[in-house]
Amino acid sequence: MILWHFRKYKLEYLFYALVIGLTGLLTYPVWLNFSQVSYGSHHPDHIGTLYGFWWLQYSFQNNLPYENLILAHPFGWDKDFVMSQPFWFFSVRFLGFFLNHIATYNLLTFLSFPLTFLTCSFFLNYCLKDKLSSYIGAFIFTFCPYHLARSLAHTSLAHIEWLPLAFLSLFLLADRPSFKTSLFCTFSFLLVAFSVYYYIFFIGLFAIIFFLLRVISFRISWLELKAYGVSMVFFLLIFCLFLKNQLT
Repeated sequence: MILWHFRKYKLEYLFYALVIGLTGLLTYPVWLNFSQVSYGSHHPDHIGTLYGFWWLQYSFQNNLPYENLILAHPFGWDKDFVMSQPFWFFSVRFLGFFLNHIATYNLLTFLSFPLTFLTCSFFLNYCLKDKLSSYIGAFIFTFCPYHLARSLAHTSLAHIEWLPLAFLSLFLLADRPSFKTSLFCTFSFLLVAFSVYYYIFFIGLFAIIFFLLRVISFRISWLELKAYGVSMVFFLLIFCLFLKNQLT
C-alpha cells in the first residue's frame, strides 16, 4: 500500500524533498540551534520583529496589556494595532505555548518555503494542467530572489504563499462561480490582508483589473457577477470588523 502510494505520487515526493532539502541548506546551521539562533540578517526590522514576538508571548502568558511604546516608536503598539494583523497575533500567541520567540520566528519563516511551493503548485496546475511544469514553476517561485531576500529580514513579507491562493480563487470564481468559490475567494483574500497589508493592495489592484477585463471582453455571466459581489461583501464585512477601531 505504501509502495503503491509512493509510486503514484513520486513526482510530488521528489519535489517536496527538493524543497525541504534546499530550505534546510539555506537555513543551515540555524536549525541546529532552533530556539537560540534566529534565521536572517542583522537588519533593524529583523531585531524589531524578534522583540515584537517576545513581547506578544510574554504579555499574553503574564496577563499584561499589549501596549508597548518601544515598538514602532513614537506611536507604539496597542491592542488595535496588534489585532489589525490577526494572522500573526494568533499564530505567535499559539506557538508561544510550545516554543520561545526565537523558535517561533524560525518556524514561521521556514514554513513560508514549503507552503509557497504548495499553493503555487495548486495555482499553476490549475492553469497549465501539467504536474511537472507546475512543480518546476512553483519551485522557481518559491526560491526566487525576492522571497529569499525577504526571509532574511522581513518574516511577514516572506509569507508569499497566500498570493497564489488568491490568484487561484479569482480564476475559480470566473470558471465555476458559486457560493463555495465566493467563500474560498473571501478566505484567500483575508489571508493576504491579515498577514501583509502591502500584498492586499497589489492583489486588490489585480482583482479589479481582472474583473474589468472580464466585463470588457463580455465573458462575465450574471452568476459570476453575483459571485464577485458576495465575495466582496463578505471580505469587507470581516475586514472592517477587525479594523473597526482603526477605521473610526
